[in-house]
Amino acid sequence: MSSTKPIRRISFLGFAEEVRHTHANMPDRRFCFVLGAGASRASLIPTAGELGIDWLKKLHVEGGSLPAEFSKWLHQGHHGIKELPAGLSSTDMAAIAAAYPAIYLKKWGHDPAQGYAEIERHIEAAKPSYGYYALAEILASDDSASPSRHNVVITPNFDNLPAEALGALGKKIPMVIGHSALASFARPTLKRPLIIKFHNDFMLGPKSQPDDVDSMEAGYAKALADMFRLYTPIVVGYGGNDGSLMGLLENLPEKSIPGGILWCYRKGDEPSEKIHNVVEKQAGTLIEIPGFDELMVLLEQSFGKIFDPEKLGERAELRKNELKKAKKHLNEKMERNLFISRSTSEKFERVSVSDDESSAVLDVLNAPAVDSNVKEGKTENPLLWWHWQKRINATADLDEQERLFKEGLAATQNAPQLLGNYAFFLSDKRKDYIQAENYYIKSIEAAPSSADIIGSYAAFLMRVLHDYDKAQYYYLKSIEMDSNNSVSFRCYAIFLEDKRNDYDQAQEYYLKAIAIDPNNSVNFRSYAYFLASKRNDYGQAQKYYLKAIAIDPNNSVNFRGYAHFLENNLSDYGKAQEYYLKAIAIDPNDSGNFGGYAHFVVDKLNDYEQAKLYYLKAIEINCDDVFVLCNYAQFLIGQRKFAEATPLACRAWSLLPSHDEMSAGEVAFSLWLLAAVSGGNEQPALGRLKTILQAGYRRYPWSFDAMLEACLPKLSDDQKKLANKLAAAILDASQLEALSAEPLWETVCEIPLNTPWPEVTPV
Repeated sequence: MSSTKPIRRISFLGFAEEVRHTHANMPDRRFCFVLGAGASRASLIPTAGELGIDWLKKLHVEGGSLPAEFSKWLHQGHHGIKELPAGLSSTDMAAIAAAYPAIYLKKWGHDPAQGYAEIERHIEAAKPSYGYYALAEILASDDSASPSRHNVVITPNFDNLPAEALGALGKKIPMVIGHSALASFARPTLKRPLIIKFHNDFMLGPKSQPDDVDSMEAGYAKALADMFRLYTPIVVGYGGNDGSLMGLLENLPEKSIPGGILWCYRKGDEPSEKIHNVVEKQAGTLIEIPGFDELMVLLEQSFGKIFDPEKLGERAELRKNELKKAKKHLNEKMERNLFISRSTSEKFERVSVSDDESSAVLDVLNAPAVDSNVKEGKTENPLLWWHWQKRINATADLDEQERLFKEGLAATQNAPQLLGNYAFFLSDKRKDYIQAENYYIKSIEAAPSSADIIGSYAAFLMRVLHDYDKAQYYYLKSIEMDSNNSVSFRCYAIFLEDKRNDYDQAQEYYLKAIAIDPNNSVNFRSYAYFLASKRNDYGQAQKYYLKAIAIDPNNSVNFRGYAHFLENNLSDYGKAQEYYLKAIAIDPNDSGNFGGYAHFVVDKLNDYEQAKLYYLKAIEINCDDVFVLCNYAQFLIGQRKFAEATPLACRAWSLLPSHDEMSAGEVAFSLWLLAAVSGGNEQPALGRLKTILQAGYRRYPWSFDAMLEACLPKLSDDQKKLANKLAAAILDASQLEALSAEPLWETVCEIPLNTPWPEVTPV
């Protein structure tokens, strides 16, 4: 870009505050909403990239190829679509979205009516997500004498989600401009909501072909130019891949939009250079957001609006329940990183902190007293701890995090939640287990009735100190404190399953968790895993996995967990691949989705080059994902790239959240193999591995075959025997006894897991 001045960027929460200030203090300033396909994703309308992938797969099969060869076909560019660059993978959603019109033409150009039917199929099945109801509150006032001034939606989308939400809430009927012939009716001074669909409504010749979307009809162009002279656009979910709206924005005079253009982009999906240029030209602002629904939750408050699902009335009881569930999930989604995790991590099914463990995020995020009290030095506000946790999460520097923890504890007079989070930090990041326990005890003393804090301490006792009797006491105490907290029951079920091998009792508590909260998909997914791994009841397990997906179809972990089940329990690799890719499509910013699929690609499809690309994509998303680092290190060892694998395995160990998991055993085993093949010091890895194996952990289906094949030729006969038996024991507790026959193992002394690791020399 030509300018040296950086584009203005503000945070998600800072943006909401700026909108609130503008709305309250500048009555002549109007906002309009430019909504792209990303805004409709939560309503289960596929994005341009997702539709593009789906249609490319259809083209691939139509050409006579096998589904398993799709990645290779796409990468080699055999589709014949010049707009798609060579070397593409199915995860390159931005490039696929940019080529959407060309893909559409290739697939449906022979019969456009089929293309319209395909689009209509998706739109008819969609229902407004929570964000659209929040938007409806902003667009239309309940007081007809005082209409909202922020009443315009501009969109290339074909769907009717904004209008449907307005209608469901009994708001004023919007003026919908769904065809260029109606564009003259798009008056900026209209007192009712106005929706301009510049690619037409799906029932009025929707525009999808390249010639249609590369330019804008004169009627639309005039109407939108008039809007942008009077309204400040808030852009959400729009990638700027068409030539119509982007062309208009690019040609607007410099700084002609009041307030500049406010361009929101999804976390991890940096806007294109074209978008940067438009924002810079209009002296606008870039805002990174977690998603459309999350943004609208904040903006409805900023505009002084609060959507109440009760407004939908008895005729839409089902929809009310859906919205209640969606809002509950939203709270979870926005808060999960601010609370102590009490769940165990599964290889490809990480159990996230659920609704039960998070407080009402809307109350927290929109409490104006929080920041004002911070500025004034007041400490009585109970939400003040969240302000400090937010600041702590904003930095990756551990020393700075610790400093902020201490400042926050002093400022909040030792808020119980912050005490508990600091305890988790000391355990997880500092490996200072004595201090961690001290702070867990302090947090319980500060909030003796908190089931969540007591449960967090129980998890620490189980995972880190391996004091199972004491852990059981506190798990039961957590349940006693709150018998309606399904997470307490689920975590205790996992404890009974993993540490007591009491499967009957575990099953009882899993079912209690489900009965307490039948709308929590994590309860169903965890029980499904139990049924598959401990009961070998694949029919029931499949039923509960599918139930989890039905409850929360926007949670990619549900899809990834089911894919893992299909792969490892049912050996249905075609279906497994479908669900891995669905998980990636739902959340392309989750490194676990890419890491899980990478292992599938190498293990079941034997596509090592593609697997490497997916592993690298996962690490690009999150270089601290210990599971991805562990699995990628094993992949590299299997490829005999020992020098590349060593730093990854070392980093994986340093980041392990707990050492009572199979991943800890895998990393220690990998580090031993790397030491053994290079003639290095084997004892640090073997000593820790012995400690891990003696402690026990939840085991998962896995394979060390590739690593062993690569390493065994470089080992002595005694090392070979030990390697095979260790691989078996890591995966199956019944094989532990066989290790006692190995002289090398008998001489190994256990090493405490918090002992500093000597420097590892790269192989």
